[in-house]
Amino acid sequence: MRICIRGGGNAVHVMASDMGAREDLWVGVYAPFQDEAERMRAGLAASGGKFHVTSAVK
Repeated sequence: MRICIRGGGNAVHVMASDMGAREDLWVGVYAPFQDEAERMRAGLAASGGKFHVTSAVK
């Protein structure tokens, strides 16, 4: 199953990590601001995370 979590706040971080731990889910995060998305991507790269982060606002 594929899910997308919207936002860049604390709850999104918790939900994404919790859902991302499940092997049966593909988790995407939509962070509305580019700087939030970049920070999330950097954190994922550093920790070996497996979900995907996108943004629309540059």
